[in-house]
Amino acid sequence: MGNICTTPGAADVAAPARTRSSTSSGAASEVPLKPVSALDSLLAAKVKAYIALHHVQASKSLNQIVLKFPSILKAFEEIRGIFKQLDTNGNGTIERDEFTAACGKMAAGVSADVIEKIYTEADMDQNGHVNYKEFIIMMAVLFLMTDEAAGEAVQLGQLPGEAEDGQSATLVHTAIQKVLEAFLFFDNDADGYILKDEVHKVISEGDGGKKMLSAERFEEMDWDNSGRVTFKEFLFAVEGWVGLEEEPQEEE
Repeated sequence: MGNICTTPGAADVAAPARTRSSTSSGAASEVPLKPVSALDSLLAAKVKAYIALHHVQASKSLNQIVLKFPSILKAFEEIRGIFKQLDTNGNGTIERDEFTAACGKMAAGVSADVIEKIYTEADMDQNGHVNYKEFIIMMAVLFLMTDEAAGEAVQLGQLPGEAEDGQSATLVHTAIQKVLEAFLFFDNDADGYILKDEVHKVISEGDGGKKMLSAERFEEMDWDNSGRVTFKEFLFAVEGWVGLEEEPQEEE
């Protein structure tokens, strides 16, 4: 897959003023960070607000993160039913019009411009369709945009054909909560971004989990080479770590 695309026509905005320090000798070297997309900047603020409101606690070790992989995978798989409901033409992907129509019920308070940005940036391979792995990212971003933590008047609402029991919001909330616990393990100052130096520090001081979560694997997360890992990039990486497949595994 290619790099995460910035939204066409959207102005790039710099994240909070931060720099990274890295030299082979360990001496500090100030390196300016590249700007991220407008949506990523907005998402970082929503992540911070969500963490504060829901009192999300960071995982305590790399091993603890690895031990959570089965429960994270289960949470991802439970969202698959939402994907099938939105895939009204049954072609195995979510088209732009399907997502836009569903947002009329799920996120009535989110602007059409933001909905367009969410779809465009969730389409990470830029093929004009959103597959299941990309769909999880899209739903997570949409959920964070409509959560009470942001001070919005709306929440993730009812899906077409769904009983009025809040099940969709509960499933997405569970998945996000588990991923954010891992995200916070690396995002030391909880500002909504992970710096490369934060990752390298954790890896160098880590426990046995570093065999599975090596520094090299984390280098791959920063798709846009901005010097930071956004929540969207991290979520996509976690899908690979836990073994999420495009199609559900059939039981033997």
